[in-house]
Amino acid sequence: MSKTLIIIVIVIVVVGGGYWVYQSITPSGEPTKEGQITEDRIAGWKTYRNEEYGFEIKYPDSWLAREFVSNPGQIFGIVFSEKEGTEKSVDVQIFAFSETIEDFTKGAEKVTDVRERFSVGNYPALLLGPEGAMGGSLRIFKDGKMFGISCHYSALETWREMFPTFKFLQ
Repeated sequence: MSKTLIIIVIVIVVVGGGYWVYQSITPSGEPTKEGQITEDRIAGWKTYRNEEYGFEIKYPDSWLAREFVSNPGQIFGIVFSEKEGTEKSVDVQIFAFSETIEDFTKGAEKVTDVRERFSVGNYPALLLGPEGAMGGSLRIFKDGKMFGISCHYSALETWREMFPTFKFLQ
């Protein structure tokens, strides 16, 4: 009887400890949605505005912004980071994209989860996941282009605050 009790206690400790470790290393909560951003938090942020591609996004005042093009099919990119060359970064990339959002979704489900569908300025958007070890990823589809807002996992909290500030210019 005492052997069974010891085994039960060990199982409870191992399971409880494992759950605590999982909770402590897993990012908490869902990405911030528009309207939930505290204005105080982003009040001092800079605004990056791109007239050519018709969008703007806010980013932390102390961060740098650097334009780039590096991927096949990419027509524009900008990376926001704490300092040059750091992994802690959020990027916006624009790709020429002739597929429908449904086509993309079918392909994305093979690689990652489509966590949520919503709209950004009346254009369809997908929140991809799982969020965490790989960072975060949002895709917006507009006029034959796919706008991607992604981050390294070390910038996840900043990404959650940045992506709801993304908007298309009128």
